[in-house]
Amino acid sequence: MYDVTNYSDTARKTGLFNAKGDINFKSASLRAEYNLMNNTLRLVAGVSANKFNYPDTVYGAYQIAATYKVTKENLLRIVYSQAPRSSSIYDTYVDQTIAFFPAGFKKSVKVLLEGNKNLKLLSTTMIEIGYRGKINSSLNIDVEAFHITGKNYNTLVQTRPYVLLIGTDTLVNTPIVPTNLPLTLHQSGITVSLSYSSKKLQIKPFATLQKTIMKNYAPFLNTPDGGAPGAKHIYSGMGSKATLESTPAIFGGASLNYVPSSKWNVNLNAYYYSAQKYYHVTNVFFNDGIRGIDDIEGKFIINANVSFEAINGLHLFLNGKNLLNKKSREFFKTDETPCMLLGGINFEL
Repeated sequence: MYDVTNYSDTARKTGLFNAKGDINFKSASLRAEYNLMNNTLRLVAGVSANKFNYPDTVYGAYQIAATYKVTKENLLRIVYSQAPRSSSIYDTYVDQTIAFFPAGFKKSVKVLLEGNKNLKLLSTTMIEIGYRGKINSSLNIDVEAFHITGKNYNTLVQTRPYVLLIGTDTLVNTPIVPTNLPLTLHQSGITVSLSYSSKKLQIKPFATLQKTIMKNYAPFLNTPDGGAPGAKHIYSGMGSKATLESTPAIFGGASLNYVPSSKWNVNLNAYYYSAQKYYHVTNVFFNDGIRGIDDIEGKFIINANVSFEAINGLHLFLNGKNLLNKKSREFFKTDETPCMLLGGINFEL
């Protein structure tokens, strides 16, 4: 429950909601597991039915997984699943006046945010195929190929204006409403990870190669009847296909932990991601090819931590973050992230 009536001007609708809103949720689930072929094949399935008050629809979620033990050291697996997100208090109940201005004699225009109680929930479907193997007593490998599809994305969209007559005055309401987009995302990739462990040393490197394709996308925030006659709209991109540049094509790294003695511990972790181009929603508003776009550089980060137990319970530590001093930002228009060195003492009674 979200109640903002005591904190906003409900007549002028200066708050986000200007009312009391609630999200109710009921769910029932069932899980089953079955082993066969002398326990070399294991099947696991789960299903749930989820009911919200808004949208007033039952959404199903499920997962089916199978693992097959080829040998004692080799395991295959496959997983297929689908799940929706939860209902959103903002998308359901937003009710705010964002602009009000005269447009002629006894005529005014009001631009307002309106909630949508019939919004379809974002849902994703995933299939994963994997292999896990034990190369020797110290080294293991894990390989995973995956494909994920997302649909029912939504954003604020200008919809059809409507007119209200208040006495002799005319009020043109221009609603901006959370609206489902025809956009679908399709991400495919593969992840390889290794794990090496000995008495004093543990190393875990990994790497992911991936590609995300968007279909039916158009950079416009209005419905066909919500813009000027003949203007492009959210459905103008039907049939289109393009690579999503804001997803890194390569992401990988490694962690290393070394314990030379009972007093010392050395930990290193590093990661790398390839360059991306991020498009913020303001890019659609301004549509000038400049604002709302941020080029995120590829980046390699190394962090380290060294700790020493001087006496029983007393630890001295030195922590270094971003040791290569790669200052470029990692997200849209965020601050730079310089190298940081931290030192301290930890004492346990």
